[in-house]
Amino acid sequence: MRKLGVVIVLLVLIAAGVYVGAGFAAGPVLSIGKPEKFVGAATPLEVVVDAPGGRLTSLHIGVEQAGTRTPLVAWDGAGGLEALAPAATATVEGDKIRITRDVGKQSVASLTSGPAKIVVSASRPVLYGMRQVGAETSKDVEVRLERPRVS
Repeated sequence: MRKLGVVIVLLVLIAAGVYVGAGFAAGPVLSIGKPEKFVGAATPLEVVVDAPGGRLTSLHIGVEQAGTRTPLVAWDGAGGLEALAPAATATVEGDKIRITRDVGKQSVASLTSGPAKIVVSASRPVLYGMRQVGAETSKDVEVRLERPRVS
């Protein structure tokens, strides 16, 4: 009976160690390809998320300006990546997910000229979906909404 108790305690400790260790796994790799430096009236936005098997549990993309974050894409895993349409399109290429949409004054009415930041966060499942690991990245951009002048 005593040996059974020791075995059970060891199994519980191993399971706890595996659960805690899964939390230290690498999150998805995020990169913001476009825009390079400037955002105008309608600028293409391209984000690439690299996660094993192309599996994500959440994805959030937003524009932060003057301390206010305006969401562009908010997906919490419901309905598959097709649920991002029509605001954004997502294509899966192996482990990489490419999300594209337009960002600018036409899609974000509160956008004003000046500095802004594009913020992307995503999480992926680990340990057979029992845990989630996440990552966040951002890119500073300059919003230019004035039309060019001809003189």
